[in-house]
Amino acid sequence: MSLSLMAPTAPIMNRRLLIAASVILLHVAVLWALQAGLMRRAVEIIVPGEILSEFISPPAAPPPPPPPPP
Repeated sequence: MSLSLMAPTAPIMNRRLLIAASVILLHVAVLWALQAGLMRRAVEIIVPGEILSEFISPPAAPPPPPPPPP
């Protein structure tokens, strides 16, 4: 292998490294934005359990029939 064959690969590797670093940085920024902004809203939206659980009382029993006439 001569040195002239390996020279063109250096700029390609630098470009690939730059693209990979940009993608990783973009993912880190998106994850940070999700954690910082959306998680605060999610905590505010959560409804307490008291509101979600209501006890339903059973219907009232019908009144007893009147006693038969004597």
